[in-house]
Amino acid sequence: MLRVTTLHGGMKLRSMSPSKAVEIILILTILMGIVASSFANVFDKKVVYNTGKISPYIVAASGYWQDIQDAVDRAAAMGGGSVYIPEGVWNFVNPGESWTGARVIIPAGVNVFGAPTEKYPNGSVVEWKTVLVMPWDMPGSKSGDPPHWFLIQGDSDPNKPTRFSDIKLVGYKHFDPNATGFYKAIKVLRVANFRIDHCAFIEIPEGITAWEYCSGVIDHNFFHNEHAYYTVDWSNRVVGYAVSVSQDKPTTWVPLESILGKYTNYTVFIENNVFTKWRDVVVGNYGAHYVFRHNVVRNGLGHGEVDLHPSWTSPYVSCRAAEVYDNVFKNPVYSGDCVIEIFAGGGVFFNNTVIGYAKFIRDSPTSWNATLMGPREVYIWNNDIGSAILEDGPMEEGIDYFLYKPDWYTPYPYPHPLTRG
Repeated sequence: MLRVTTLHGGMKLRSMSPSKAVEIILILTILMGIVASSFANVFDKKVVYNTGKISPYIVAASGYWQDIQDAVDRAAAMGGGSVYIPEGVWNFVNPGESWTGARVIIPAGVNVFGAPTEKYPNGSVVEWKTVLVMPWDMPGSKSGDPPHWFLIQGDSDPNKPTRFSDIKLVGYKHFDPNATGFYKAIKVLRVANFRIDHCAFIEIPEGITAWEYCSGVIDHNFFHNEHAYYTVDWSNRVVGYAVSVSQDKPTTWVPLESILGKYTNYTVFIENNVFTKWRDVVVGNYGAHYVFRHNVVRNGLGHGEVDLHPSWTSPYVSCRAAEVYDNVFKNPVYSGDCVIEIFAGGGVFFNNTVIGYAKFIRDSPTSWNATLMGPREVYIWNNDIGSAILEDGPMEEGIDYFLYKPDWYTPYPYPHPLTRG
């Protein structure tokens, strides 16, 4: 079935006929039979992935969601492997086609790749070749778990890593700034050693959620909103979180020395990304631990680009810890607010560059009584914050926060091991 849809200004979204897809699959099969190494070079990807096993390859018929799902299901039936979405600009759904929950479900152990892209020396993408487009103002919802384009799910088995790479997702607000549809790009649920890399999320109201004992890395992505602004009321938000991280409502606190600098089964790394205009760039909930490093946040909304959340519901478990270092935060749209919002938990904050913000860290007392742990064990050192206030709130130096590196802390090696394969 050929899908060609005309959007604003006569832009055409290309697709592919089944016969053409069959032809490509046949050619690839022959290539694999003749010389497997040549096949790897065609896609500019290595055949050996994190598991150390040879992965079978399946090419989706198009970038339409059902074609992607069919290819994913075939890979899953073979025990895992890699799905390639062909080069082109594709309608992810048909105009008028709506859904709740997840549109494409990817089991852990299945990888999804777009067409290979050229990279700059710093690892960022020159131009994406596989582009998935939302072709209409799909309603969605502003609940805590809005409809998501992709769900990657597993049982936290470290032997079933998943990679999602080289794909550009474009929301309808890119075509119509007045669009109100609200949805999420990717939800990761109980997946160990996941990697989401070299993707673009353009005018997608919410980016990536890593939920319930996920571990992995989100790297070299472009998270961009142009038509976004901050609203106080979360239930009426125009834009949400670029990255949201959660553990699973633990009821006890692990000592900070056992978390920071450690690869736990719930540590999520966010590194080498670029972010523009999000309610929060990253937020942690329910015992989360994340590492936010070597990122650029530009023209942000300034509400608190990096956030450690409290919990307003039982069992009142807040974000546990964050490690925030070697980032650049510059030129916020609203300069009067802060870079880092600490409602709860602790962590380390060092080697960051701040340009144009009024405050570096704001700790908020309004939720201290509603969390298992209010802000404390906060270590701050060696940040270039210009004229910004270092700390604004009731935390006390020497009791809740400290202006030095703790002697027990060692940062992680850089880059993340999953990015080296």
